[in-house]
Amino acid sequence: DKMILSGDNTSLDIQSLSNNQYPIDLSINGKLDLGMLSFLTPFFDDMRGTAALTTQFRAKPDDWSLFGSAFITNGYIRVPEFPHAIESIETDLLFSDDKVVVNKFTSQFANGRIQANGNLEIKGSQNIKTDLYGKFKDISLVVPKDIATKGSGDFRITGNWFPYKMEGNYIIQSGLITKDFSENNNSSESFMRTQLLPKGLSKEVKEVVIFDYDTVFTKGIDIRNDLIDSKVYGKLKIKGPPTSSVVLGQVQLQRNSKIYFKDTEFEVETADLKFNDPNKINPELYISANTTVTETMDTTSQRYEINMLIQGRASNPTINLTSNPPRSDKDIISLLALGVTTESYQSNTDQNQLAKQSYEVGASILTKNRFGRDLKQRTGFEFKVSSALDQTNNSTVPKVTISKQWTPRIETSASRTFGESSTNDVKVEYQLNKNFSLIGSWEGRELSNTNLNNDTNEKTTTDILGLDIEYKLEFK
Repeated sequence: DKMILSGDNTSLDIQSLSNNQYPIDLSINGKLDLGMLSFLTPFFDDMRGTAALTTQFRAKPDDWSLFGSAFITNGYIRVPEFPHAIESIETDLLFSDDKVVVNKFTSQFANGRIQANGNLEIKGSQNIKTDLYGKFKDISLVVPKDIATKGSGDFRITGNWFPYKMEGNYIIQSGLITKDFSENNNSSESFMRTQLLPKGLSKEVKEVVIFDYDTVFTKGIDIRNDLIDSKVYGKLKIKGPPTSSVVLGQVQLQRNSKIYFKDTEFEVETADLKFNDPNKINPELYISANTTVTETMDTTSQRYEINMLIQGRASNPTINLTSNPPRSDKDIISLLALGVTTESYQSNTDQNQLAKQSYEVGASILTKNRFGRDLKQRTGFEFKVSSALDQTNNSTVPKVTISKQWTPRIETSASRTFGESSTNDVKVEYQLNKNFSLIGSWEGRELSNTNLNNDTNEKTTTDILGLDIEYKLEFK
């Protein structure tokens, strides 16, 4: 008996053969659209492609076998809730009884390439022993969410049924982490080992693979979120399903990188992040950083060096602040948030207090919300709104600052105050080495004067140029 099955991208010649041992003995040859088999693979969101078949299928009540070969082209597989599909699949499959040999598997994946070989052994409806191994090159992953990496490595997929274990090494060439570590990760959404679940629940696991990956990023990964703007180095292990992976290991932040507290930029001295929570991304922090704040009141100014020590979990860290000259915690917070100590702040008039608070609120809205952060990431320019003292009438006026780090050695900033006496400042800093920096500056002051004879407003301008050499010395 002979039957021809045809349709879109499908043309199969199926012939029944006489066999006393196997009641069903079919010769299947031709072309098959893999989409027709999607009902057999509910663990995939989508499966497409074309298979050229030369096979013979035999079956009886207690046994079956499959012999022959298949060549798959233009294959496509998408896994549920995973951001990357396996595309342009090409591979040779060799069938021998209940075994399948995967030969020369190639595909595109996450803008890179995959090559693999291996074998499968079909022992039952939910018992397919799998051993696939291969390499990937120049892939660009976004796993877990808000952690993007690019690199190359190797993999091995083993197991008897879903979810299969996927292990290997991933050498990261570059990356960007934008995840906010302070997010409240619900433990119910985190990965828990299936062997700890009741048998009834463990059978319902719908994940296709479970990661167990070692990652190395000796060239560093950029991390930018509400707390950190830095490059990090180290080794991490990625574990769990793609939809809720966790990372384990330890990384170090680059020296002189930036962290933020109370809208103030600190320079990192030492920073270690230990990822040791098996259920969510919530690293243990040890960060020592410092900054300088200049308090200007009337015609005097005071420069404070502030050190910050952060310890504990990223979701709920302990922060200790010290200053030189010494100040109380309350004064240090006031210096960071408002630019003045509590004593100086309280000595201002009520009108100045209200104006200063308004400017600080504006600064917080601009720099702390998503728009301000995205603007810096896209353009490289950082915008800040703060307050300054107009010495002509001892009032608080707004100050707008724009800055950009052009290269690791060159940084520029420009600021302007708005009041009866406006001031423009431009600074260019060139870092000669880790100790010496060359700073060029220009300050332009515009002073408004009222002429009582003709009731007109006249402006006078003063320009000041400066060139400084800054020397930094670290004491251990």
